[in-house]
Amino acid sequence: ISGTNYILSGLNERQQEAVTAPCQPTVVFAGPGSGKTTVLTRRILYLMDQGTAPGQIMVVTFTRAASREMKSRLQEVNPVDTDKLWIGTFHSLFLLMLQESGMRIPPLLKDGRQKEAIRNILSQLNQPTDDDTIGTYLQQIGLCKAHAILPARMKVQKQKNILFREIYSLYEAWKR
Repeated sequence: ISGTNYILSGLNERQQEAVTAPCQPTVVFAGPGSGKTTVLTRRILYLMDQGTAPGQIMVVTFTRAASREMKSRLQEVNPVDTDKLWIGTFHSLFLLMLQESGMRIPPLLKDGRQKEAIRNILSQLNQPTDDDTIGTYLQQIGLCKAHAILPARMKVQKQKNILFREIYSLYEAWKR
């Protein structure tokens, strides 16, 4: 489906401005329920209508749900070209780029395997193994990793922090 009339139909002035912004990298900031997905979907259609090849369009979202919704909407309108678009979260797109560049990517752990590993470690240490505790430890490990804090570099003194360092260290050893 093409044509500026369809692409701009039902959009307010600000949305139309975002959809028809010059053909260059563009950022759309908007609150919940303001029509972000509609605007981005229509922008993609607008860019393709203006001659941009689908493989040259990248849409980076914050959630998998948002990227799935956008892909679904585009499939309904223009199923032929949507498989060539780059739509996804930062993580999924950059992983795809690394894979396409030929880089060997180690297998990624699924959420269930991570939880299973932490549950086993907690059990070995005679600690509670409920879902909330497991989730908390995985979240804390994720925060440490995001800040490049490895277990060996943690200088801790409180018992709960010593326990966390041990769990984190055992988790890393299990992954290796």
